[in-house]
Amino acid sequence: MIKNSINVFLTVLLIIVGCASVKTNVKFYNPVLKDLQVEKYAAAVKKIDKARASDKYTKKDRVLFYLDKGIVQYYKGDYALSNEDLHKAENYMEELFTKSISKAALSYLLNDNALDYYGEVYENIYVNVFKALNYANLDQFDDAYVEINRVNDKLRELDVKYGQMIESL
Repeated sequence: MIKNSINVFLTVLLIIVGCASVKTNVKFYNPVLKDLQVEKYAAAVKKIDKARASDKYTKKDRVLFYLDKGIVQYYKGDYALSNEDLHKAENYMEELFTKSISKAALSYLLNDNALDYYGEVYENIYVNVFKALNYANLDQFDDAYVEINRVNDKLRELDVKYGQMIESL
């Protein structure tokens, strides 16, 4: 009986320690959000870069880093730089989405923070929306049109993927 209690205690302790080790720190966002509220976009970009340099954005958060920086650069008016970072975010989303199932199993044991963040469905779509807006602001309308077509393609894929599930509900 005591041996089973010790095993249960050790298992629970292992899970708690494991979960704590993959906790996401988000306090560094507060100064960035304050800058965004008062439209100090250059300062926000610097704080995002500083957060990455001090490992607030870990390797598993690289999609978030490029999304955050790309969107802030859009509002700052740095459309070409915004597209560069949003392009990196989109590439990482595609790469990380196809990662191994073993990491997915680990996330069920601990939590989702054990996985590299590959973005939500809406983030994958709005990357192309913002890239289209960037290209339009750069008077590159053919490129903007390509991005809008990519949005349509992604929406069609989602319709096929989730359409049957929605109909059954």
